[in-house]
Amino acid sequence: MYMPTQEFYNDTWVLKEEDGSLCWLEPRQEGLTPSARNSHTATLVEGEEGAEKMVVIGGGSSSGLLLSVEIADLQDLPDKITWSKCEEESLSRISPREMHTCSLYKDFLIIFGGRVDGEEVVSSEAILIDKTSLKVVKVESTSFKRCGHAMAKLRDSRLILVGGLDLTAPEICAQSVVIDLELQDPPPSTQETFSLRCDVPEQEDGETLARFAHSATTVTTGGEGEVLVFGGVNFSSDLNDVVAITSSVAKE
Repeated sequence: MYMPTQEFYNDTWVLKEEDGSLCWLEPRQEGLTPSARNSHTATLVEGEEGAEKMVVIGGGSSSGLLLSVEIADLQDLPDKITWSKCEEESLSRISPREMHTCSLYKDFLIIFGGRVDGEEVVSSEAILIDKTSLKVVKVESTSFKRCGHAMAKLRDSRLILVGGLDLTAPEICAQSVVIDLELQDPPPSTQETFSLRCDVPEQEDGETLARFAHSATTVTTGGEGEVLVFGGVNFSSDLNDVVAITSSVAKE
């Protein structure tokens, strides 16, 4: 959304490296192009026969919060993107939301938190969606309400939630939360056999990570993985720092 005019967009851009330089390309969009929105998520998953697809979930629009799940076929990039809409009935278990996060974790998409319903209502839900069928297999409430946070994968494959905003206080979340999903082998077929754990690790830099509307991504170098957090905002200023989080720092 462009804030001065409150205008929403539904265009898609590709950042491509060519001869050591980065350039932006706008692919042609075909199929059921999603409606204009902001504060949604876009997650890359592997589709059939190794083809990649992007799953776009929720967001805010000029008409309110969205529930829709859109799928982008990326096999013809950078020339075009072909869109389709997921009609899976189990998605009705999810409330429309924006400012949430979504990450690929094992064989699932995990959605966490976000702003739902009224302007000051924030979700504490962790939602598991099968990455292939896009069927909702578990919706679990936690004790951690937040929106505008960031989520990334640690080296040991757990997920970490960083920062965020609780609109009911209102307060900025300084505590990071580590999510671990325990699965049976072979993977279970019913939601009752999933075990979802949310833990608050000891951390000396909690106030440093108190922010919202920031980004977090996993960077792997020489076999070592770190989560890099960049920017964001707190109640007093915009931020442009970089904070590195390692799995050892986020141990219980």
